[in-house]
Amino acid sequence: MWPVILLDIQTFDGTQYFWSDFEGTYPNKFTGANQFYNGWIKSGCSFTCTRDLSTNAGDLILQNLSGNTITRDVALALQNHEFEGALAITRIWVPLLDVAIKEFHCYLTEQNPKEDEVEFREPQLFDPTQYFLASDIETTECTWRFKSPQCGSTGTATVCPKTLAACQDPTRTAQERFNAILTTIANTVNVPPVNIGGGNPVPRPIGTGPSGRAPVLE
Repeated sequence: MWPVILLDIQTFDGTQYFWSDFEGTYPNKFTGANQFYNGWIKSGCSFTCTRDLSTNAGDLILQNLSGNTITRDVALALQNHEFEGALAITRIWVPLLDVAIKEFHCYLTEQNPKEDEVEFREPQLFDPTQYFLASDIETTECTWRFKSPQCGSTGTATVCPKTLAACQDPTRTAQERFNAILTTIANTVNVPPVNIGGGNPVPRPIGTGPSGRAPVLE
């Protein structure tokens, strides 16, 4: 018997869907219990895998014909639940062996509903293209490896504490390659104000004005 595609989906509100390209009962991935899978998948195993994991993704195409003439089954599911970012586990299942020969853990995105079918994009859960990392860190110490081409030091020193003063030392002389922060900005945001409101006023004799002199009556 040919392998079948099994797709286990769980949306953010906890709703689960079980779809296949060959309708039948198979063990689901969430609990391992037998589950009926609707045969709504037209294509769902066109995955592209790369060595650096940068473009590991696949395309999912569902039929949008089952249901009544007013509301289609897949269209109704899209209307009632949020499928953007939903967990999607795709398996290539061999019924004769009762085992999955391939398994992809993905999430759904780029949904494109049409009149007779619905398309999804299935990127892998660990998608490096979704993360933005700084090329270096912000610190008061140099981050180059000492004596490396980026460091550029050709002095007689064998070690470096990575500070600006050490970089300026004649035994290193690589100040132009120092890539750390030169000035540390003092934290003055949370310093409490001085002599602004409150406090204990200077006592003055009763009946005197703010200047300490007795008021003049006319």
